[in-house]
Amino acid sequence: MPATVKTHEHSLVEIILLIVVIGLFYWFIVMPKKASFDKQRSQLAALQETQASLDDDIANLQKLIAEIRSHPQEIADIDESLPLSGNVLRLNMLLEYLARLTGVTVGDINVAGAGNALDSGNKEKIAHPYAAQRTLQKLSGGMMVTGTFDQLQSFLKKVENNARLINIQGVEISSASEDQLSLKVTLETYYYE
Repeated sequence: MPATVKTHEHSLVEIILLIVVIGLFYWFIVMPKKASFDKQRSQLAALQETQASLDDDIANLQKLIAEIRSHPQEIADIDESLPLSGNVLRLNMLLEYLARLTGVTVGDINVAGAGNALDSGNKEKIAHPYAAQRTLQKLSGGMMVTGTFDQLQSFLKKVENNARLINIQGVEISSASEDQLSLKVTLETYYYE
């Protein structure tokens, strides 16, 4: 009998030790792993929400891109009104063209601005002209033209109704000859750079 009581005593101590070991194992191993797993699960759920939101944004962006591509003439008009470079030569050619249309004689064109940089060597910028951060810049200057009153009036209307945004800042009219008037125009135009 005494041997049986000792085995039960050992069995009871072993069971208690086993329960303590299981408790410690759960406390120090399982609970931290469970907490880490729960944290990662919540992070995964947040990332899945973010991904779903980004997928929606991408789908909307692709719709907008398709819509923009379906209106090439409007894009060309916008690009003409606010070009992506401050090319002074392009503006001079436009002013000379408008003068030729109305029959006035161009005496002088003087337009200056900060943006005459050429992008021909920057292949990345040429490939993605709308990717660069751009700000509105200004070109300003003036021009002198000569013609009849009707021609000068027609010229000013052409400049005003032109697709390129041009603000006429000042106008000075003087007599050039009997039927000819001289018109000095101060102007501003804009571009994105």
